[in-house]
Amino acid sequence: MFLAIGVLLAVAVILWTKRREDRRIEALRRVSRRLGFTFREKPRIEEVLDPADLPLFSRGRRGRIIGALTGSGDETVLEYRYTTGSGNHSHTHRQTVYLYRSSSLRLPVFQLHPEHLGHRLLEALGRGDIDFDSNPEFSRAFVLRGPDEAAIRKVFSRAVMNRLLRRRKLSVEGAGDRLVIYRAGKTDPPEGLRKTLDAHRRLFDLLCRGD
Repeated sequence: MFLAIGVLLAVAVILWTKRREDRRIEALRRVSRRLGFTFREKPRIEEVLDPADLPLFSRGRRGRIIGALTGSGDETVLEYRYTTGSGNHSHTHRQTVYLYRSSSLRLPVFQLHPEHLGHRLLEALGRGDIDFDSNPEFSRAFVLRGPDEAAIRKVFSRAVMNRLLRRRKLSVEGAGDRLVIYRAGKTDPPEGLRKTLDAHRRLFDLLCRGD
């Protein structure tokens, strides 16, 4: 009996998750039409971008895009999922990812995330990040890492750092002509995508100009 109940609960969870995903996809499809974007349902990651050197797309397992909204320019909105753990301890991470691509971007490989206690513990153990003596507030707010520190320092001008300090929950990854911006584990309401795209574009424009 208990086994049967467990099976029924598992099936109910699967159906509820599928229904929620279908609703999300349909809402994104409607917004895509309003924005004049092209919508693709469940494309392969490699069909949308080159994921090399962008750690977000190598985290966990079963990483997949459930929807991609692509504008006529250099901006794409992705609904991305990946799973960590296994069995009863598995967790699916869902987040909205904003992708910008441009030949004007010449970014070193870097990853920037809001700093939290775990990062401070790693720093105490000797795994440091890139800090700026000229902007200690930025260094306290974010963890910034990448293999070419000198090149990364050139990218993170005072204007870029000040822009990020206004959006302290953002994670940002860059590599070559690609820039991805997201809030870890957070999805954005479809009706607010245009406003968020415009806000992120200000950071993209700064990085393109090298200000």
